[in-house]
Amino acid sequence: MIRIGTGMMRIKKYHDYGIICENCGRNHQIFYVYQQYFHILFIPFFPLFMRTVRCQCAYCNDTLNLKKKEEYLSKAKKPFYLYSGIIIVVGFIASVIVVNTNIQKQKREFVRNPVVGDVYGIVRREKDTITSYYLKVTGLESDTVNLLHGALQYNGYVSSMMDTDYFVKGDVLKVSKSDLQSYLDSGIINSVDRNYDSYSRFRVEK
Repeated sequence: MIRIGTGMMRIKKYHDYGIICENCGRNHQIFYVYQQYFHILFIPFFPLFMRTVRCQCAYCNDTLNLKKKEEYLSKAKKPFYLYSGIIIVVGFIASVIVVNTNIQKQKREFVRNPVVGDVYGIVRREKDTITSYYLKVTGLESDTVNLLHGALQYNGYVSSMMDTDYFVKGDVLKVSKSDLQSYLDSGIINSVDRNYDSYSRFRVEK
């Protein structure tokens, strides 16, 4: 269950030595300014309209002296940390955009300059059907790229090979580098893997 609600937070503390306490006669008043805010999971997202101020004598703690209340209420600015939730959300979205941009840039570079061992995640879309499979670069000849076809085809999108999948050695597909580029531009090449682990299923050929 997501907890949402409002709260009050002290945002400023002022010391005023110009006001004489009506109770003890000393001149040191402390003003505390509080701001209402909206929160989700107790993380402040933005301040609300309600603000209040409390004052007390530093010596006798008397709270009846409210001179300069409005002055300190208007003087206190809304601190940036009351927007923490919005900052976190915006930061997360920005990081996702940056990461995705870097992934797309790297994918385009890998397709432009293929090397033996590269694995392409292929996605074919026909009407309402999505089929996925893998191709692996097994050789390069001038402008031609030799690819091994994965043994299995998957329904929908996949992020990794199944334990029963492998690349078929005799099933070689020859395509040009320009064709690979067009596959990427049209969305047929969905992912490119390089420098994968030694125990990866991408290394299995039969």
